[in-house]
Amino acid sequence: MCDNGLVMPIKHIKACLRCGKKFVGRKATTKFCSRACAPRGRPQTIAKRTCPTCGVSFTPRKDDRTFCSRPCYLSSGTHRRRTKSGYVYVYCPESASAYVSGQALEHRVVMERLLERPLLPEETVHHKNGVKDDNRIANLELWTMKQPKGKRVEDLLVFAHEVIALYGDTFTAGS
Repeated sequence: MCDNGLVMPIKHIKACLRCGKKFVGRKATTKFCSRACAPRGRPQTIAKRTCPTCGVSFTPRKDDRTFCSRPCYLSSGTHRRRTKSGYVYVYCPESASAYVSGQALEHRVVMERLLERPLLPEETVHHKNGVKDDNRIANLELWTMKQPKGKRVEDLLVFAHEVIALYGDTFTAGS
């Protein structure tokens, strides 16, 4: 019985997990009678893992961690970030169109890899179906100049061949 005449609930009288002494806990979840008996820090119950990107052995802070660090996670190729406007950013620091953080627009990276060269400043990549996160090669077109004024490179090449076929080598500048 307490000083105020109330009966203490039985469920709060516990045995300390370390020393076995009986004590009254403030909460139902209290497990130790004092700070001296409580363990210091969190116990390391998570097994060591090997980072799939760099191969370093590490102990994760949470059980759901796969990579040892954020750079390893980003360079693994599994990270895609979608913007509010619908475009997808990927971590690709080797891309010519990448920002300082190593992030680049996925459709530009796909087109650079297809062309095997960096995109020129006046070139843009257009999504044929208008869906900005559909970055399949079949859905992308290379345009020159800024959209919507641009022309498809394929159309310009057809036009250039028509002009060459029409005029041949007879036309020179200034005549």
